[in-house]
Amino acid sequence: MFKKSEYEFKSCIKLPFDIDLNALRTEFEEEIKPNFASYQSANAKRVGWERYILFEHPSYLSEVVGVKPEGFENLAYVNKIISTYLNGSTLVNAMCALMPPKASIGMHIDGRSKNQELTRKIEATIRFHIPIYTNENMLMFAGNKFFRMQAGEFWMLNNQHYHGVLNTDEKLHRNHLILDVIPTQELINQLLGMNEAAGFEDMKNLKLLLSQSAHKKVDEFKRSLPFMKRVKMAMA
Repeated sequence: MFKKSEYEFKSCIKLPFDIDLNALRTEFEEEIKPNFASYQSANAKRVGWERYILFEHPSYLSEVVGVKPEGFENLAYVNKIISTYLNGSTLVNAMCALMPPKASIGMHIDGRSKNQELTRKIEATIRFHIPIYTNENMLMFAGNKFFRMQAGEFWMLNNQHYHGVLNTDEKLHRNHLILDVIPTQELINQLLGMNEAAGFEDMKNLKLLLSQSAHKKVDEFKRSLPFMKRVKMAMA
């Protein structure tokens, strides 16, 4: 049984896969938006956040209670992405996640909760992000660096490492296709053989991200940093 924590995956990898962005956007606008339910966040701090749950493997607990998505087989291009680039892997979860302007996801590690089923799902899967709509002020933090994921790119995010998201744009939202899969050994080997993406440090935005994160998680994140990183952060 695959367990992500048993491998030394990088925090963030950009894969050399070609995505037809126009085909993906057309499928979102013409198939996903009209035919899949949009789930609004119940969190008062997340007004305007939406998720379209496209697929949930029946052996795993859906994060949205009662979701029984239908019509996934009609998403020809999403299925083509999976069959072309993740061939043989078991799809566990597929969703489109919309993040509004001026929003953030605080620093965290996925799966650290009392929900054991969700924790098991995160441990047993690898997560991929494909931006459908994004903007230049959209930043993903992972592996102690920031990354700009451009629309139509194919990324692996190790969600068992500290990560967070900032959308500092005043007007533009973010929409990512997110896929969680139980990988084949071939995919595992491919990912292990790839280098971390070329990210960048940005102390100003890191402080902004931490200011919008839970105090306990900020403290845990800072303790995880190498000593000189902690010193640099304290002096900035």
